[in-house]
Amino acid sequence: MKRLLLFVFATFASISSAQADVLQATPYQGTIGNLGTYHVRSGKWTKPSDVQAFASPQVVYDKTVGNGFFWNLSAFGSPQRESVDEGIGINPFVSQGYEPRIRDVFIGVFNNSGANRDIELRFYDGIDVTGGTQQPQVGPTIQLLGIPNGGWFIGINLGTGFKFSDLAGAGFEFGLRDISATPGGIGPLLVGANPVAFASDLGTAGPVGDTFNIFHAWGPNQATGGATHSGPFWFGGTPFASFALGMVAVPEPSSAILLLGAAMGLMGIRRRK
Repeated sequence: MKRLLLFVFATFASISSAQADVLQATPYQGTIGNLGTYHVRSGKWTKPSDVQAFASPQVVYDKTVGNGFFWNLSAFGSPQRESVDEGIGINPFVSQGYEPRIRDVFIGVFNNSGANRDIELRFYDGIDVTGGTQQPQVGPTIQLLGIPNGGWFIGINLGTGFKFSDLAGAGFEFGLRDISATPGGIGPLLVGANPVAFASDLGTAGPVGDTFNIFHAWGPNQATGGATHSGPFWFGGTPFASFALGMVAVPEPSSAILLLGAAMGLMGIRRRK
């Protein structure tokens, strides 16, 4: 992991501000609510008050401390493109010799469109620091429909879940796309405020894993054959940021059921003042 981080930092450090486009993040005001948990297998939502307690949660990635900004997924214009961020998690099961199975993820979004919006979420195996090579998708394509106006933290229960090849080493990418019939005005909450250009663990973003101050875009998405790439992008330091994401895993093989109740601690997105 350290070797990859050093390589990523060195690569990003070699990118000049002239080579990475500066995009405009959107500030928001107000509190971030809890929209509940979407269950991928059933297609149903569970209200926050209905979340049940299970056993043995493991937070393997937590970058959920908001900084008062969000990224409008429609900023690239039409047709809509997928905005892709990256991270490196931890593997609490490395001594047992297997990868964590991701069972729940948590994203933060803000919608200032004045109407309900729909987004799509995908995960990819590994990180391409230059952004020009498509990474393979892992897990299902997740569609979150009818997200109301305002700021929300959303839990996503994946059922049996999925695994990355090397969560704590090669890392992962995740992409978000506005798939609304009339797109615009929704996107991920931004996290982190550590002023290190292009590459940083953005330590104020959350306590678990590493993330970077840069992202890319794919049209229509990174999973589509022949997709077009653009980037890298950053926000020019206003803010230094990544997309909000938390992931909870269970050991595999394991018969333990995920403790969603304890994992709800990830839902405490805090906006920096």
